[in-house]
Amino acid sequence: MNSENAEKNEILYKVVTFLDRAELDFLDTLVKDLFFKKGRKIPRSEVLREIVKMAMHLNSFGKTLVDELSQKNTDARPAGGEATGGTAHGRRAL
Repeated sequence: MNSENAEKNEILYKVVTFLDRAELDFLDTLVKDLFFKKGRKIPRSEVLREIVKMAMHLNSFGKTLVDELSQKNTDARPAGGEATGGTAHGRRAL
């Protein structure tokens, strides 16, 4: 069984994320570049999956990411530990 068939047999999980405009523009630029190089549209989800796979292979990436996010979350949360000003989904109520 080759790796392409093995990947098709993987169980995939849906992940929903929110990106700001600059992050979405960056992702769309990658998708457009891939379209011109490959000749077919590559879904954003596939691009994100490949970014995660590349990050998994970098030894120091995980530690750096955890350190950065834990520092960012510590600064953004009040003493009680609850998220500020949003709904359960992290978006502000209208």
